[in-house]
Amino acid sequence: MTRFSRTSVHAALGMAFAVSGFAAQASEFQVTDLPAGYQLVASAKAGECDPAPAGPVSSGEAAVRLEYDHDQKRVVPGFGKSYGNYLGSGNGTVSGVLDGTVLWDLYEDQDDPQLHRTQFVGRITGKDGSAIAFETSGYFVARKSDDHFWELTSAVYLHDAKGPGFRRFAGNLAVWEGYTDTRTYSARYRLRLLGKEQ
Repeated sequence: MTRFSRTSVHAALGMAFAVSGFAAQASEFQVTDLPAGYQLVASAKAGECDPAPAGPVSSGEAAVRLEYDHDQKRVVPGFGKSYGNYLGSGNGTVSGVLDGTVLWDLYEDQDDPQLHRTQFVGRITGKDGSAIAFETSGYFVARKSDDHFWELTSAVYLHDAKGPGFRRFAGNLAVWEGYTDTRTYSARYRLRLLGKEQ
């Protein structure tokens, strides 16, 4: 994964990032590198250059797309992370067995250039106002055939449900996996529920 600092742009998880009007070619990209008037936006064409874009979700699955938001404050400011540095926060959507909007914080340990330990924490909020918190623990590794793509696999713990919409998922484990394209800062992830509510 490309190195990012605490204030940098970071693409990860089912996220769809793109830089509007700016082709990011540098190996390290900072929000401050954007020319005046440029911003990060969700890409309608995310994954276009990926050889295997995510398809429709099936029962027990959800598609997750996230967007880095420079102005987003930490979602879980008291999170006792187990590794990595706080890189940023953002928002996005999840659709499928879980459906709603997502707010997230990202922590990543980038000490090893071949393997980045990664954690996301945040919450999903449904249209009815129900919410559920999540924590992930996983790994980014460069795709051997093309190191512009970084693969992510993470275990996900769903907990602390508020309201009826997500109560049945509280205590569930899931796996999310997918890819990030560091050339376009676009990414997609698929969440698959395990156990009682798959």
